[in-house]
Amino acid sequence: MWLIAVRTLLAAGLVTALGAPTFRATVLVAVAKNIAEPAAALLARRLVILTRAGAALALAALVASLCLHANSLANPATPIARALPLLLLHTQFGHISLGQGALLLLLLLGASRLAPSLATCLAALALAALAIDGHMAAQYGLVSAGALVAVLHVLAAGSWLGSLIPFLILVATAPTATAAAVTAYFRFGCLYVAGLIVSACIQAVCLLGSFAALWHTRYGGLVLMKLAALALLLGFAFRHQFLLKPDALRSAPARTPTRPPTTVCLMGGRVGVRAGAASMRKRHGANPQLGGPEAPRAIARFQRSLTLQTLVAVLVIAVAMLLSAMPPPSSMPP
Repeated sequence: MWLIAVRTLLAAGLVTALGAPTFRATVLVAVAKNIAEPAAALLARRLVILTRAGAALALAALVASLCLHANSLANPATPIARALPLLLLHTQFGHISLGQGALLLLLLLGASRLAPSLATCLAALALAALAIDGHMAAQYGLVSAGALVAVLHVLAAGSWLGSLIPFLILVATAPTATAAAVTAYFRFGCLYVAGLIVSACIQAVCLLGSFAALWHTRYGGLVLMKLAALALLLGFAFRHQFLLKPDALRSAPARTPTRPPTTVCLMGGRVGVRAGAASMRKRHGANPQLGGPEAPRAIARFQRSLTLQTLVAVLVIAVAMLLSAMPPPSSMPP
């Protein structure tokens, strides 16, 4: 149980360390023109701090995980002081952990100097190590299509879930950019979710072995719990885009739009331009002005929704780590 808790902290730290620079390289670039220079600089500093915090948490959890593994190997003839070097130098898990630790140390020390894209690559490699040490790699080989699917799964999940805390920071630092950030995040989020769904389906077929295992095994029950939590996260995402985004849009500073708003569909296409323009004219008149007394309440609702979504994301990570510690039904004898 302690090992699962530590690995949950490790995964949470890795996801955070990936999400912050990914958010800077994607969403923040897309909404830069909506943020004043002082707020943009403050936001960048806060995201660097978040990157370092995630790397520090992951590094501490990695050390604790190694100590727990070494303790399980220790015996009167091989104390933990000897078991730890043996674990690091003579096992695949130890080699992967050393590489993961080196990447996290680079990220921790150089977060403020690294470009967001380079920091994203370092964090992605560190997170991918979790998949390399997982069930798919163990079942199909370290260099295999199965391991590649597992890597795609953790990177898609990490990029999506890791962006939630940076989003909260953006809303608190530059609330007027909330609506633009929702649109940008929704577009990138569609890519993350598509990769997550495809890789999850492939992993389910490979690891469950049969549809019955989904209902009649403890592993299958946890998979269903994870799917339910992911469905809830998707519900939050659509709520942000189609229900809370209009409120955030009205909370922006008063200005006259140069063109009618568009509605972004799931595949990224633009539809309903005329309908959007008619809706704005009906709501605000022929020359709509954005802003109003409801702005603080709109932003507070958005922050509460993001906070709940983040808590559900932590639950998803915990269930995923619990699944990684259990033998999949496909590896069990019939």
